[in-house]
Amino acid sequence: MKRFSTFILSLLLLISFILQGCTSLPNQPYLLKQTSEATPLKMARYETPRLRVYTNGGLVASVVTGAVVVGVLGAGLGYLIHDAISIQSANPDVLDYGKLITDKFVERSKKEIPNWPAMAMQEAFAIENASIDNTSYTLTLKVGNVKINANSGLSVDATITMQDKEGKTVWEKGYWYDPVLFNRLTTFDALKADKYKKLNEELAFAADATVTDFINHFNNSKHPSP
Repeated sequence: MKRFSTFILSLLLLISFILQGCTSLPNQPYLLKQTSEATPLKMARYETPRLRVYTNGGLVASVVTGAVVVGVLGAGLGYLIHDAISIQSANPDVLDYGKLITDKFVERSKKEIPNWPAMAMQEAFAIENASIDNTSYTLTLKVGNVKINANSGLSVDATITMQDKEGKTVWEKGYWYDPVLFNRLTTFDALKADKYKKLNEELAFAADATVTDFINHFNNSKHPSP
């Protein structure tokens, strides 16, 4: 009985962790003395993952069923199966969240970060484990997940990373948009109405909140003393 109770507790903790949607995100202050040192600066973004739509009940059922049948490994398998079937088909009516963040950051950084250097934009998507570009500093934007809980709304995370010419990370910040913090809970039915008009408004709002967090973090970084 004790083992069973421990198993159930572990399973509930696993489900709670999954429903939270993300692990700890990067939070590294800017390491250089001056903003203008990061030049020349090139920005690129990774391809945005496709939208996922899920319900708490469906996710919990998948995890619990897998756990009961196979054990803890089955719980993980149940999650992976549910995660796979939650992926939505590409939809031209839905805005690209990664592009929204990138465009907003390009527009706002030069106005809101003192001495922010001019940036060249890379047209192609960034690639994981690409060769180090030793001709410039690089700034990359990566969206982790774009998820919608059918009963509560959008949940999305993104990370911005600056590396120097040797590939060392000199600034990195992750941000998770949670609609609860902004009193913007809604349903998937409401978000997808009128050709996803509300969803696009929510994506734009989340992107703006994300860029605000990135800029505030950079401006509040404690630079090393001369």
